[in-house]
Amino acid sequence: MPNTDTQTTETASDEFWLDVHQAAAVMGIKRRRMLDYRDKVKSRRVHNPQSGKSFLMFERESVEALRDERALARATPFRPPAPDSDDVVTTVRPNGGAIALPAATLLQAIAAAVQQPPAAPPLGLFLDLDQASVYAGLSRRLLRSMIGTGELPARRDGRAWKIRKSALRAISHQSPEDNRL
Repeated sequence: MPNTDTQTTETASDEFWLDVHQAAAVMGIKRRRMLDYRDKVKSRRVHNPQSGKSFLMFERESVEALRDERALARATPFRPPAPDSDDVVTTVRPNGGAIALPAATLLQAIAAAVQQPPAAPPLGLFLDLDQASVYAGLSRRLLRSMIGTGELPARRDGRAWKIRKSALRAISHQSPEDNRL
């Protein structure tokens, strides 16, 4: 389907043809990724007689059509079938039983599960400096200075600090004159 021809540089300056950098800019992708699309758009190889090198040119219209096609594919959200659909999906359970559900109900449940943002991971026994700052309601700078003076026990994990939640709770239960809260 794509058409690749060899031309000279005089015809390469045509306004209907783009070099790989220009085509990548139109598509909004990196140059290397644009080379992956060379089979999907009309292209031609152009030879420069002065340097002896050849380079790839892409037809502007086909690059813009591919860009619009990719944008449409990304923008089209999943739409489950109408609730009054007669399609039924039968699933077999691991214990040998089977259940029949209307396809619309099943697809709506899947769509709802996919569209929900992932839940935040539960905070563990140790917190990093950012998590500790949020958990204790103190600035990262204050926590770092308390770690430096020994007021807040913490451990190094590579370049990051790990702080026990119990140590943060102990700090928050101290009176204001005992610490810099």
